[in-house]
Amino acid sequence: IISEWMPPHAVCAGIIISFDATAFAPSDSSPPLPDGTWGNWSKNVGGVQVAARDSRALYWDGVT
Repeated sequence: IISEWMPPHAVCAGIIISFDATAFAPSDSSPPLPDGTWGNWSKNVGGVQVAARDSRALYWDGVT
């Protein structure tokens, strides 16, 4: 898809696979939906490590 729809310099940094149609509803902005920090499984919020990815999906690293 990247090679067909994007310019030659575009990179697929990762793939998210989810079979739950409600997991990534564009109209729902509440956690645990991706907030742009889901490259890692967790993030630090106020000194506490919390999940950064929705557990209903698989996350595959892309090829750069």
